[in-house]
Amino acid sequence: MDVVVSFGFLWAPWPTNQQQHRKQYFQQPPAEQVKEWSGGLEDVALALSESADALLAVLAAQMGAEHCHPNIKVHIGDTQECSARLEASMLRVLELLDVSKGSEQHAVREVVQSLLNLDVPSKLVSSLPTLDFEARKSAARIFCLLLRMAARRDSPGDKRCGLKVVNYIRQRRDLIEALLDGCADPEVFFHCAELVQSCARCGELARELFASRAVPRLLELAQHQNFDISSEAFGTLRQVLLAQKDVAAEYLQAEFQTFFSQYHEFLRQDEAYTLLRQALHLLSEILLDRSFSAIMSRYVAVDGFLQIHMNLLRNDSVPVQLNAFHVFKIFVANPNRPRRVEQILCKNRDRLVRLLTSFASKQTDDAAFSGDIQAVLEILEAM
Repeated sequence: MDVVVSFGFLWAPWPTNQQQHRKQYFQQPPAEQVKEWSGGLEDVALALSESADALLAVLAAQMGAEHCHPNIKVHIGDTQECSARLEASMLRVLELLDVSKGSEQHAVREVVQSLLNLDVPSKLVSSLPTLDFEARKSAARIFCLLLRMAARRDSPGDKRCGLKVVNYIRQRRDLIEALLDGCADPEVFFHCAELVQSCARCGELARELFASRAVPRLLELAQHQNFDISSEAFGTLRQVLLAQKDVAAEYLQAEFQTFFSQYHEFLRQDEAYTLLRQALHLLSEILLDRSFSAIMSRYVAVDGFLQIHMNLLRNDSVPVQLNAFHVFKIFVANPNRPRRVEQILCKNRDRLVRLLTSFASKQTDDAAFSGDIQAVLEILEAM
């Protein structure tokens, strides 16, 4: 015999004069709640927090009940109802956070403070797997708007509010962990990747991502068997490495050997063509950027790295050959080439000259590329 357990909302105490209004509010359909709500800004944030609490409580009860006894079931209507009310609350909060729709900045700061006090960002991330796609978009947008506030420095009030957002996330390492774990979840990887990328745009939070081993985890996910997860993970990795270049350069300097040992696995997988091209393109972006000049100097001094790119120059794919050239040319143009690098280039000079000469006919419409080819050929021939 099945036992059906039904859970309602868990209400925190409210002032007597507001209890009746709250009861009427939550008895309405979710769409009407958005139009009806007339409480203060803190009330709106509390409604969102309690909606998230109710959904998480139902899910926890469902998991616990089913774990304890297979015949105990939680009525699915509770989950659907909680999700609908959470989505309605999110829509109202989005209206209040959107300055472009008329919200005043001081009101936005008040809503942000209330959301942080009620631990709403963490609750929204925990709720993501249970929401439908549109509700996930709303939850992700609220989180992104909070992160945008973290970057605002327009006024002392904005700056203080932004620091509170940063400190909130920094004090909750499990929140960063949950987002990184979500990047591997087929249900929510897109939204979690979006939130990780938003964190990466803030210098203080970028440091938290590096400290949470975001880079090796994303490198691993970029080789996931699910193409969509793999592609999104690599795009997120690119954002993490390029959004805050000074922070990323510090990380790469400290983790040089570990990072490139893992990264070069992408360059040895001919069967993963898309990933190979993406990896070559990102690598050339990093090495040719002045922010990473110290990394570039270390990279082109390693003869083993040179051999990787010389092999890629002979790849069957012309686009791969051309992408590999943009890294190879840095080794050749380096005026302080180590002895071993110089020896390898000299030993293979004639074959390299023939190969690169053939490249000139493969991209005749690109004047910059043709100029690079000619400059590299002149250096090689002078060796």
